[in-house]
Amino acid sequence: MSWQYFNYGWNACGGTIYSSEVIITAAHCCESLGDDNYYKIIAGEQDLDTQEPSEQRRSVTSFIMHPDYDTDTLENDICLLFLSSPLNLTGSYAKSLPLATEGSVITNGTECFISGWGSVIPVSLDSSTKL
Repeated sequence: MSWQYFNYGWNACGGTIYSSEVIITAAHCCESLGDDNYYKIIAGEQDLDTQEPSEQRRSVTSFIMHPDYDTDTLENDICLLFLSSPLNLTGSYAKSLPLATEGSVITNGTECFISGWGSVIPVSLDSSTKL
């Protein structure tokens, strides 16, 4: 999943679908968000250079950053994005991530899910456009 600045279309950050109307992303990606910014998410995005039939576009209406996010250490680097309308999660390309329940113990060797373009610094010229 990609989220982008609407007027320019460049990829701002990645995120993970928590529910049909909530995206989990990094707080360092939300630091510059404000009322004057117009962001959208694209669920089902696989290639930033190609508009694909699998894509679902939604506007971001609001966000909540972790109250203890530390810009120096990136501790508590998490932010929730709230969408303008629900995503369709019944297809093959956009699914919510099953999160561990409170108190769960994740042991070594447990298979887990990860996603993203893999960078916490601004996009460089050699960054991949394909997820």
